Amino acid sequence: MSRTLRRWKTRALAVAAAACLAAGSGLIVGPSAVAAPGSGYGFAAGGTLLTLPQGELDRELEAAAGLGAQWLRVEVSWRNVEPQLGGFDWSNVDRVIDSANRHGLQVLGLVSYAPSWAQVPGPWTLTPGGRPADPQAFGNFAGRAAARYASTVTHWEVWNEPNLPLFFSPLPDVDAYAAILQASYGAIHAAVPGATVISGGVAIGNNTGVTVAPETFVEELYKRGAAGYTDAIAVHPYTFPYTPYDDQLGNWDDVAAVRDVMVRNGDAGKKMWITEFGAPTGVAPDAVSDVHQARILADGISASEGLDFTGPVFLYSIRDNGPNLGDREQNFGVLRGDFSEKPAADALRNAN
Repeated sequence: MSRTLRRWKTRALAVAAAACLAAGSGLIVGPSAVAAPGSGYGFAAGGTLLTLPQGELDRELEAAAGLGAQWLRVEVSWRNVEPQLGGFDWSNVDRVIDSANRHGLQVLGLVSYAPSWAQVPGPWTLTPGGRPADPQAFGNFAGRAAARYASTVTHWEVWNEPNLPLFFSPLPDVDAYAAILQASYGAIHAAVPGATVISGGVAIGNNTGVTVAPETFVEELYKRGAAGYTDAIAVHPYTFPYTPYDDQLGNWDDVAAVRDVMVRNGDAGKKMWITEFGAPTGVAPDAVSDVHQARILADGISASEGLDFTGPVFLYSIRDNGPNLGDREQNFGVLRGDFSEKPAADALRNAN
């Protein structure tokens, strides 16, 4: 997850006057008094969850379930599972999925990232999100993962933020990603015929030489036949330091814009999943107060649940993953590193 590329787009603050962000989108504007997570709320905890000692992992997932979460997004990275050709190690993924099941959390599997030996050759093979040289080889891994967890995991997201270079090295490439998605769709459905396959959550961003705006990326996917190899579309409409209801950055507009792309392409019957949404606390320049984080998360859930086309919302993340308050990436949790609760935890619990 990267927030280094943010859309600093200005727009008028017409929240009170606007009923929708886009014609026909159904996107209602205006904060509700209380967010109600209901069945559509979960956590995206990132790859660090896989490295936790078992006791700490169970404690974290117990806390998530206790806050009312019903979903957990679990990274199933080809890079980590098969770092050497033929050398598979599923142990960390096994225990996270097993722990999620024991705590009553439904798993969204995030199949992602190629190992260096399978990537497009170049210096970027050491970056987190190197893309595979052979899309079918990635699809084969996705099918292997789906088959391994067929009894417990029926929802799969293919890749993470493929419209950013950090997570689709060396550069975003719609043709390359479309091939990966199509290969994975076929392999996952072959392993689990009733599976739900979701496109990789697109990040906020503009059309530049190195990034692709969410609506553009999804539109280009549809031009390449994505209606035939997706069961849902995913977005990551981070709005911090604002909420979706007063977003001066325009990032929440991605929800309506991508929905319009789906509708124009005959996919109005499919859901849009928000597979990452959150806000960092701490003292980084764009961090927010603990109290404001609670409002952002509550309003994100509320805004999504006011729509008739959204699937679950995944909050990033359960717990802070480091002690440095000046590092934004370490402070997205609703719990602090010592498991003490920020106000967001109480807000989520009280909303149930």
